Amino acid sequence: MSESRTFTVAGAAATKGSTIGIWSPAEARVITRTDSARLAVWTHAVQWAAKAARVRCVPKPRAVRVEACCILPARAGEARPTRPPDIDKIARALLDALTGVAYADDAQVTELVISKAYGAAPATTITIAEAERTRR
Repeated sequence: MSESRTFTVAGAAATKGSTIGIWSPAEARVITRTDSARLAVWTHAVQWAAKAARVRCVPKPRAVRVEACCILPARAGEARPTRPPDIDKIARALLDALTGVAYADDAQVTELVISKAYGAAPATTITIAEAERTRR
């Protein structure tokens, strides 16, 4: 994939929050759940938007660059989006959502640029490209 692909996911970005482990006596195992109620829906939206934009899965071991800008709804008196959601939790959710769609493994992401901004409508614009090779 030498060219980049840009696509937008409508709606507020979900976060990859903490996981909660609960012992299930009926199943005799620990069941792990996320504390982010919207994560599954947002993950699905990211994957479909990437597929609609014809993002191709970069095979291992090639490196990938991901850029994302998350637009949040503004609140009166706020100049910069310094409130939750935390940008690192958005990044974790985004990178996991794109695994198997834009790249085989999120370990392939060697460059990540992510930002939060205010705008009229919540959305996340994402650009995926194969990372350029650097020589040392």
